[in-house]
Amino acid sequence: MKILLAFTLMFMLVPLADADAVILDTYADSKSCSITVFSEHGEKNLNISLRIMDFWNGDVLIQKTIEVDMGDGEEDTWLMLYKELPESSYVFQTEVSSPTTSAERSVIFSTIKGAPLTYMRVSSVVADSSGMAVVLSPTNLFKKRIAKVEFQLFVPWDGMYKMVDYEVEKRVAVQTPVFVEKKWKRVLREGEHLGRVVVTQYTESGAGERRAYYTLFTAHMDGEIEDVYVDRDGASITVLGLSNVPLNGVISVMLVNESNEVVERHIIKAPIVLSGEDEDVEVGWSEKLENGTYVVSITLEDLHRRTLDVYEKVLNVEDTYSQQTYSQQPPPPTEGGAEGNSLLYLALIPVAIIIALVLRRW
Repeated sequence: MKILLAFTLMFMLVPLADADAVILDTYADSKSCSITVFSEHGEKNLNISLRIMDFWNGDVLIQKTIEVDMGDGEEDTWLMLYKELPESSYVFQTEVSSPTTSAERSVIFSTIKGAPLTYMRVSSVVADSSGMAVVLSPTNLFKKRIAKVEFQLFVPWDGMYKMVDYEVEKRVAVQTPVFVEKKWKRVLREGEHLGRVVVTQYTESGAGERRAYYTLFTAHMDGEIEDVYVDRDGASITVLGLSNVPLNGVISVMLVNESNEVVERHIIKAPIVLSGEDEDVEVGWSEKLENGTYVVSITLEDLHRRTLDVYEKVLNVEDTYSQQTYSQQPPPPTEGGAEGNSLLYLALIPVAIIIALVLRRW
């Protein structure tokens, strides 16, 4: 992580009356500077010049000019890195020009090593192929402060860097250490990238104090085997993307039996997924597995044969048919069953008739 420190004292903006390209923003510190340009109607062969000059003697210390084409309504930001400047005061002068446009801006800034923001400090800045994060800590735990946090993604461009993605948290309350992160929304290519976070803290008067922090990283495809289901017929593999570089690789599946013999070996194409996306792929065994214990070993590799993840699982295969036995003999009759009760009823019928005749005589 590089900590970029600067104190802007004043600026001058001098556009022509009919200028089509406008300088929207500039920033400079001890290790980097940037310019943001907007073109309403588009510009061809637009020259953008950046100069860092010594404030005291006017010597040009750093200079870079690029030529760009801008479309209608396009806004672009370019960033330049350089060797750290000694503590002093400097002038950051920018100019955009074409046959139809000319605009200039000058900013005077001073560099002080290790100077933090007044009301908060940046504890950590990290960036990778999926996104960027920053940790903000207050200098006074009893006073809540508000900050705007801008996340910017740059790619190398003509000896400089050009911004390709931008995310912002406009209002972050900082009273205890707070973790702020954003995921990139752009599909990345493998290679060098630069992540920059710009923190603007607001004072009680509403004025903003701004610092920028950057970190370089190499974007590459990445993923992991999130879950595996295996049975005697085959395997289902869930792959999760961990990078905004599209995953493009292969999955190797190896099945080993109890005798440490390779029973099956398959190589299949991995699903193309981005960070946070998952997808299932399946592989079937050449024939149903016999009963026994197997070890399934699954390896995820990218196209450069770099191993991204390994997942192993034990599979026990056995018959699971359940058998139930039914008796063919009827259950034995219970004591005093249906047959005994019938004989008793027949014996009682004459007795009932005699009792009825006696009662009638009375």
